[in-house]
Amino acid sequence: MKRKKGLIAIIAVIVMIALVFVGYHIYRYPATFRSLKDNSLNDSQVEEIRQEILAQSDKKVLVAYFSYSGTTKNIANAISEKTGGDLFEITPQEDYSNVYMESNGEIRGNERPALTDTVKNMEEYDIVFVGYPVWWHATPAPINTFLESYDLTGKLIIPFCTSGGSDIDETMPTFLNSCDGLAVYGERRIRDTSQIDGWLSELGLTENVAESDEDGKTLIAYFSWSASGNTEKMASYIQDQTNGDLFEIEPLNPYPTDYGECGDVALVERDENARPEIANLPDSIEEYDTIFIGYPIWWHTAPMIIGTFLENYDLSGVEVYPFTQSASMDTEQFENSMEFVRESAVGANVHDGLFTEASDTEGIRAYLTENGFVE
Repeated sequence: MKRKKGLIAIIAVIVMIALVFVGYHIYRYPATFRSLKDNSLNDSQVEEIRQEILAQSDKKVLVAYFSYSGTTKNIANAISEKTGGDLFEITPQEDYSNVYMESNGEIRGNERPALTDTVKNMEEYDIVFVGYPVWWHATPAPINTFLESYDLTGKLIIPFCTSGGSDIDETMPTFLNSCDGLAVYGERRIRDTSQIDGWLSELGLTENVAESDEDGKTLIAYFSWSASGNTEKMASYIQDQTNGDLFEIEPLNPYPTDYGECGDVALVERDENARPEIANLPDSIEEYDTIFIGYPIWWHTAPMIIGTFLENYDLSGVEVYPFTQSASMDTEQFENSMEFVRESAVGANVHDGLFTEASDTEGIRAYLTENGFVE
């Protein structure tokens, strides 16, 4: 009898573990158990439409995008500038109050949230770029609403996504679920604007791409306070690997050298959302198209002086790569600092940041390699 009870208990535990596993999988991959169809055109049909469109001398381009944090918007703006395409932002009528939970529910439930506006002259466009962030390994539901709101037959639909880790292939099942009879071609994850020219060349749209006179430069700007100089060490290593220009952000009124006193000042600045003055602020940084911005974590976010630096310039189209470290290496504090950087770097394409110990040169180099700065 005891053996039987023990066996039942073991089975119950196994069942519970299985249920937890399945539940977690459904939460992380909300589109997994949906019935997804791909009725888009086959390769030969797509190629026929593509050749017809590319042969036109007056083809018209639309760049439609959904953006939540601003990253996809920056990439869409760059594509629009390079192709001469018109821009259209896909905006849900209702703002997300809890984007993680609500977006998960939309994808899992195959919902189609209503949008605020429509493209009035969709019939005029030959090529439609459709951009979005990767949410829950799928397309955000507003993208499906957009695709199903128009007759896109005969047009070339080119998806692009922005993501720090997930590739666009993960999103194509949910994307194609809304592409009945459509010519979908050339999908690509775009991490920064430097990848756009090569992609457009592959798409056969090189005649629309303006050649730049010279390559942009890289700036490594950093604020470092502690005697150990951890952020400075990271900045110096990045400078060594990228050959960028190094710039130390120095406050006009130096922070106290005592740890406790400095912490008190930093806390007041954070609570007041202050912007402490910088002693050696450059008049312009317009020659740089890539900026690494480094800082320690202070009071669960970036020091307010980082806001001073970023908000002093027009960073439209600039690629920004934050890097930081802290004693606790608390990831939630890192995410808070990333939110602050995104809010301060208006118009910039703020990439997923680097959060590691200053001594982790292997991790720093891996980050630089992943983002195309070193081989």
